[in-house]
Amino acid sequence: MLLLLVGLRFYRFNLSVAYKSYFFSRSDVEFLILLVIVGLISAAGYLVNDIIDVDVDKVNRPNKSLAYSKKTSWIIYTAMNVSAICLSILVVESVVTFVFLMAAIVFLYWYSILFQKQPLIGNIVVASLTAIIPFLYIEFDAIVEKPYYFIEVPYFLSVIGFFITLFREVVKDIEDLKGDRECGYKTLPVLIGENTTRNLLIVLMCSFILLPTLLVWSILPFSIDYFSFLFGLILTLFSNEFILFIVFLIYILSLYFVFKKQYSKASLFLKLTLFSGVLILFIL
Repeated sequence: MLLLLVGLRFYRFNLSVAYKSYFFSRSDVEFLILLVIVGLISAAGYLVNDIIDVDVDKVNRPNKSLAYSKKTSWIIYTAMNVSAICLSILVVESVVTFVFLMAAIVFLYWYSILFQKQPLIGNIVVASLTAIIPFLYIEFDAIVEKPYYFIEVPYFLSVIGFFITLFREVVKDIEDLKGDRECGYKTLPVLIGENTTRNLLIVLMCSFILLPTLLVWSILPFSIDYFSFLFGLILTLFSNEFILFIVFLIYILSLYFVFKKQYSKASLFLKLTLFSGVLILFIL
């Protein structure tokens, strides 16, 4: 999430160079504070999940344990969220941004308490929080004069981030099937079985391959016809946009590991897909 915010800031800087009338409305210090806020909320979300999932982790990850006692962990969790709220009051001007940040705290808490135990609900909540990040930045750094295509790239990043995060969450549910079943969770793999969930995931991931192609199509400076698009794809092989093909390759590898039932590797490569996809912002 933090890298995505930095990438959007860098991308907008490139636009500010190309469009002289386009400038930042928030200072670098204010942007850094936003990074701290998002970092605190994210870390608190991970911490509360570790606290709630102690029993499940004893089955799924026997070598994992809380760094502190539950009482101390709850104090740290509260301190991080209170700090995030105070910093938000200090630096956030957009009501939409403030509401999103506060909602993220609430949803991450209820994700650990309730949503993650239900089929798909917890997966969709986490994926939605990832997808909203590009629009969080747009609302935070209010745009005075924006080029036409500034909205297009965040839109694609939001959609891609949502689905890849959703796929990764489902993969993690399959990986954690044993502990979830023993602790009474009603995740999708628990309800319909590992193989059915895996087959459904493969179908969805194969369908999703079309989206990176649409992203390439949207950023290439060619008329939208078949031959120009193919010519554009060939040109990108000899340009900085080659990273798009690297992202595609990593995604294909994650699909391969799902097919082979190597879920830990599949989860890792889906995470790498997100990470490498964000790097696109630094080369556009």
